[in-house]
Amino acid sequence: MLAQRRVPKHEYYAAILNDRARQTPVLVTSAQGGMNIEDVAKNNPEAIITTPIDFEKGLTHGEGVELAQKLGFKTQQSQRDAADTFVRLYRIFKDKDATQIEINPMAETEDGAVLWCVSIHNSASFATIKPFVQYGCQVWL
Repeated sequence: MLAQRRVPKHEYYAAILNDRARQTPVLVTSAQGGMNIEDVAKNNPEAIITTPIDFEKGLTHGEGVELAQKLGFKTQQSQRDAADTFVRLYRIFKDKDATQIEINPMAETEDGAVLWCVSIHNSASFATIKPFVQYGCQVWL
């Protein structure tokens, strides 16, 4: 099997989870991806952006673009791609009745591509990434 090497220029964190206090799903993001998000929350809490999501309506593409801009995606295309990622992540969360879905890191490459980085652990399998691929995500293993 051959694969194209993709080098991340910047790494981000993105997760959707149920926020019990707000009683709604939230999208938790940070421009400090690729590391333990708990450490970011402890040492630099202002680096984390929490966005409540209406359960029925989901996240709009416009809301996703605004969030991508706040996170520092530079080009309009990468902002649109990041927004698509957030919208798809919520669709997977809702369709799979998940309690949490986490992408760490989510990466922007030198050429502006936005990728979901997936790590397959011993207890997981490639079936783990199937929903991501089914929803049109560019998965980087």
